[in-house]
Amino acid sequence: MKPNQFIIEETSLYDFNNTVEKLVAEAERREWKVPFIHDLQQSLAKSGKAVNPVKVIEICKPEYSGKMLELNDERIISVMMPCRISVYEKEDGKTYIA
Repeated sequence: MKPNQFIIEETSLYDFNNTVEKLVAEAERREWKVPFIHDLQQSLAKSGKAVNPVKVIEICKPEYSGKMLELNDERIISVMMPCRISVYEKEDGKTYIA
């Protein structure tokens, strides 16, 4: 990772669907909540746009978010809540996690 890199991208060891399933299972195993999974491929298809598979997994740990939102100076971070993990395929056929 570069020192100022804000988003980290890694190649998954698994295919798209297995990657999503494993991430959700691991988040839940670690007691994170998964309030929603956005299927951007499906959403864009409704507007006539065809893209490779993309899902954005929302995760939240109320224990942490509650502590942050209790503090006035920390509330600005709410713009990035809940945390998100993106899983997508590129034209090379590989699955990536960001």
